[in-house]
Amino acid sequence: MRILFANPNTSEAMAGVMAAEARRIAAPDTVIDVCSAPFGSAYIATRGEAAVAGHALLSALALHYDVHDVVIVGAFIVPAVTAAAKEMCPVPLIATGE
Repeated sequence: MRILFANPNTSEAMAGVMAAEARRIAAPDTVIDVCSAPFGSAYIATRGEAAVAGHALLSALALHYDVHDVVIVGAFIVPAVTAAAKEMCPVPLIATGE
């Protein structure tokens, strides 16, 4: 199984922490790749930052989802963004806030 852990903010440190925890609990043969938003904020705290993060998430997914069996979005993200990401990805996608 190959999982893409998508971080919708730009914090590589936060993405690393979340991916390390995912790897700790995953089956030994599971590969967990990580991508972060290519633009936006390091922390999503406002509606404006959430809107930008949604756009950044879709951009990151477009570049990275195609070789994965499943996508996990590492944030509570606006449901409309999750719905758009699910439409875009041909693999199962879930956000940690779901």
